[in-house]
Amino acid sequence: MKTTIQFNGEELISKSEAIRMLGFSQLNSVNYYIRRGKLDEYKIIGLNKKLLSQRQVLALRTRPKIADAE
Repeated sequence: MKTTIQFNGEELISKSEAIRMLGFSQLNSVNYYIRRGKLDEYKIIGLNKKLLSQRQVLALRTRPKIADAE
């Protein structure tokens, strides 16, 4: 079930949804990108979840491919 939350013009998704979108099997993979500064983590008062920007997750998913050298 895909759920997005709109906050200040930004679409936010849960870490679980980010794992599914990126095709990862573990939460540690998403936490790695958070620690490296590739993903921002948001905590909204009243929610007991940490949320991620859907735009940033999609940007990670569409990484450029390296062309084969001839």
